Amino acid sequence: DAVVLSGGTSKGSGDLTYRLVEARAQVVVHGVAIRPGKPLVLASWSGKPLAILPGFPTSAAVTFDVFVRPALELLAGLPPAVVHARGTARL
Repeated sequence: DAVVLSGGTSKGSGDLTYRLVEARAQVVVHGVAIRPGKPLVLASWSGKPLAILPGFPTSAAVTFDVFVRPALELLAGLPPAVVHARGTARL
């Protein structure tokens, strides 16, 4: 089991979900050094993983793909996913 909240954290005074979670859960990470996606929250609530994704859609997608999806795959007993291929293109 895991809980993933989308749009529940921000980088300003409106970051209310983090304050509620901080009172009940063990916050492991509040903010990561990537853009987009800086205000990500990772916590443990009664032994269950909790992720609070940023509100901006691109930030939510990036942080989910980089942090949450691999954790969920690990919890599900799946093998590590193949790293996304990179390439060069001309626009």
